Amino acid sequence: MNQKASKGQSEEMTFVSAAREAVGTLTVAISKLIDESPSIVGNRPIDISRGLGVNMKLAWKVSHLATVASPFDAVRHLPGSQGVKIIIDAASQHGSSKVACNRVEQAFGKLQSFISSQAGSKRQFESMIAGVEESRDHRLEAEHRRLMFDGATSVWGIRVGCLYRMDILAPSAVKDLIDCSTLRSFFDVRRLRDGACLHFPRPRNIDDNGVISPTVHEEPLDPATPEGGFPLMHRFCQGEVPVFQLEENITAANTYITARSEHADPAPFTVTIGEVLRAIQPVVVSPRHHGIFQCLRMQVPAERVVFDMLLHRDLLDGGHHPEAYVTGNLQGAQFNVESLRRERLPVHVTMQEMELKPKNDRIEGRSTREYLEAAISPLGRDYSEFSWYRMSLNYPPFPCTLTFECEQPMS
Repeated sequence: MNQKASKGQSEEMTFVSAAREAVGTLTVAISKLIDESPSIVGNRPIDISRGLGVNMKLAWKVSHLATVASPFDAVRHLPGSQGVKIIIDAASQHGSSKVACNRVEQAFGKLQSFISSQAGSKRQFESMIAGVEESRDHRLEAEHRRLMFDGATSVWGIRVGCLYRMDILAPSAVKDLIDCSTLRSFFDVRRLRDGACLHFPRPRNIDDNGVISPTVHEEPLDPATPEGGFPLMHRFCQGEVPVFQLEENITAANTYITARSEHADPAPFTVTIGEVLRAIQPVVVSPRHHGIFQCLRMQVPAERVVFDMLLHRDLLDGGHHPEAYVTGNLQGAQFNVESLRRERLPVHVTMQEMELKPKNDRIEGRSTREYLEAAISPLGRDYSEFSWYRMSLNYPPFPCTLTFECEQPMS
């Protein structure tokens, strides 16, 4: 390596280190301001908006600054000088300490000075950080996750080739509430040792505080399913699917579970279930639901996860964009919005908006159109009414939760 190249790399590392410190100092200061504010209960945008009396767009930015997995994830959420002043003034007026407010003011001032001297403008700074992120060795990160997958497969004696889920949310026939049609598949399941069993948690509606709420009605996507039976979708299954039995749990949602295998059975099978949950939550922000918050909790080693979310356009607020992220379950965090948002992991999730009528799109060799038609039919809706988002990730860290979050319109 020549001396000029070495100097260039050194300068880049200095910039990266200084930028990470400058942004990180602000995110910590914002997080502390929210935690210490007597008028804010929680870290959701709606909590901040209500607690400080600021608009949701600004509250959304501040909320994300306080809960990012790494400093560079915060760059695209940076508010302007006026926005920070509004937050500081509002926090001060609602009882926050002068120390906490000054901490944010000083951190933002230092970040502004850094951006001015190193990048010239906020937009240029975002571009420079994006370049740093693009230069990261994502292959190494993926390899680390693959090694985790190999280890988890060895320990648990079970593996899944692809975990696929499709959720379709639309306004319910019950006024001001939402229906959810959900379809889930475990592709290429292999039980590699005796004693291995597979769990299929029942879909459940959980409010922002982690409380399981009863639904008005649940129905299988396959009408041939007997009442109270395992909602298996036979046409989407392959191989010798084991028998699933309902395991009742008085402290949590019920789970379907296979009997423990008597011996290793590496022959692959694919199992798919589907249900419709009626009237699960309000169509607008409420005290218990701040928005769309769909969680795919991964409790089995999987090579790949694909999560398709279809949202009726009446549920989308034009001022907010859906986002996806991975949260860790290592510390046994409570299954509520605030706890999950604090446990974000620095794992990149690919999210793209899909065509509403897929022609050649396939999941593990199966046409997505078949899944879409099966899931949308009970809702009595047309494709044109929805926006379709796909999240995907290879070798998801186990255990973790893939989360899709989207603010709903205010009432």
